Amino acid sequence: MSSRTLSAEHIPNYEWFLSTQPFISPYFTPEEMSSLSFSPDNSRLIAYFIREGQLVSVEKDNKGWNSNLITEERDVTGFTFNDLFPDIPGDELIINTRRNYYPSIWNYDQTKDSWLPIIQGKHAWSTPHCHIVGNFRKKGRPEMVVQTTDGIFHLLEFKDSQMNLVWKSPQQFRPVDIWRAADIDNDGRDELIVAFGDRGVAIYKEKNGALVQHWVNYPWGRVLDLVVHGKKVIFSTSQKKLGVIEVKSQHNIVMDLYSISSTQSYRWLYPLNADSIMGVTLGGRAFLIYPQGKIYEKPLLESNGPVQKLSRIDLNNFVVYKANGEYESWFLRNRTKLIINGLEYGLALKDKITCWDNKIYFRPDLLQSICDYSYQIQEGHLSLTLKSGEIINLSLYESQDILQVSEGEWSITANKLSSILNFKLRVISTENELLIEINTK
Repeated sequence: MSSRTLSAEHIPNYEWFLSTQPFISPYFTPEEMSSLSFSPDNSRLIAYFIREGQLVSVEKDNKGWNSNLITEERDVTGFTFNDLFPDIPGDELIINTRRNYYPSIWNYDQTKDSWLPIIQGKHAWSTPHCHIVGNFRKKGRPEMVVQTTDGIFHLLEFKDSQMNLVWKSPQQFRPVDIWRAADIDNDGRDELIVAFGDRGVAIYKEKNGALVQHWVNYPWGRVLDLVVHGKKVIFSTSQKKLGVIEVKSQHNIVMDLYSISSTQSYRWLYPLNADSIMGVTLGGRAFLIYPQGKIYEKPLLESNGPVQKLSRIDLNNFVVYKANGEYESWFLRNRTKLIINGLEYGLALKDKITCWDNKIYFRPDLLQSICDYSYQIQEGHLSLTLKSGEIINLSLYESQDILQVSEGEWSITANKLSSILNFKLRVISTENELLIEINTK
């Protein structure tokens, strides 16, 4: 029994492309660039950074860039945006300072067009080094883990407009380089995935109110970046390795290491969709990466000069600070144009389309809301139940119309789905674009 999976030579160039243009911006020093982050509010282009210990924002409008001071404090060391309180509109701003206090929480007041503090951090006995937000105890609300400069982990909860200490580690840890919070084992709680530089990658789980080391491994080289991609953890190292961590069962966590084709290690990793991520080197080369059992890489952008900092504005837009002091805007686009009943659809639906071996494959749910059918994948079959009650069964392993695009994810050829659901299909492929037109009426 065999299944057909994606291979590098079958990934078409028109799935993704990356274009660049100069980015006119206020001047940032290298130190300011290291803290640069963009507002999660995609309707406004606002950059936040630390200047001489103060948190500053600059916003672009029709007249240029306007600067605003977020806080009068001169000892800010770091900040993040997180949605701590779902009942309050927008993300909160979490600010670290050099003082021996937990981070403070700020909320944007639209009536005053300014950020206002809503929770002041309590005394922590040591200066915060970094913090992360997640749902670690399955309480239905976000919590925060803080590592202080003495290496101690602190688990904090938000209750009654206060930040309360739940637990702190009895031992010291090495300084955290990168950490992520995500539920990678489907138990309803976030795991804490931590890279300690060149001292390994560890996963911590909450047990009886404490964070306990659940797994650890030691990849080659220093971890440069680490992202969560679906239920997988993917990281890059200084030794030109790409690591993939996957939870097979509660007590079986597997790490695979792959050598990359790029002459430089990937300094930045960015998830794109369910199938792919983007890797960028310090030399400024960008690659499309498919971590599907093996690592498949395709160049997206050849080097146009070394990169010092890459900041993501939203899913597909980046601001790039070059080593020569210039700025660029990078625009990542999907070249697939999907038109259904005369309406063009965006990235969410385009991500359900795969191109392989000169065929177009659709995820089974692509047209569910339009054609009124249901589907199931079980016992080696894809079963489509039509509005009339008719059931169509296709073998996952023997049908030439079925493709496995990733573990547990299957797609069906556009032609086969068209014949089953009785819609008109028109596909035009050029060097620069793939046009898919569907008419169900």
